[in-house]
Amino acid sequence: MTHKDDKAGPMLGWSLGTGMDKKEIKDLLELPSIYTFKVIGEANQAFESELRAQVEHKLGRPLQEQECAVRQSGGGKYLSFTFKLNMNTLEEIYEMYALLKANKGTRFLL
Repeated sequence: MTHKDDKAGPMLGWSLGTGMDKKEIKDLLELPSIYTFKVIGEANQAFESELRAQVEHKLGRPLQEQECAVRQSGGGKYLSFTFKLNMNTLEEIYEMYALLKANKGTRFLL
């Protein structure tokens, strides 16, 4: 039994129901906090070193080991970066997204 307006429920086997408000990022976060950014790009040394340098420049300090994880895809074609960074304001989050998106090697940004 599903609600007539339920689009996801029949496929997933459960219902989110109706009346759920769309939340803005400011309503979902309690700042300051650790925020996770994921960047995927082609696996090459230029992309890796450039991305690290850009993030470090924006932070004004070197990345700590626990702040950045890098994985290569199974086929070796892509690199996936996970940055876990302390963010104090929404503006800092938006600025970091803009920086990561602007990198010419970035293919996907989550």
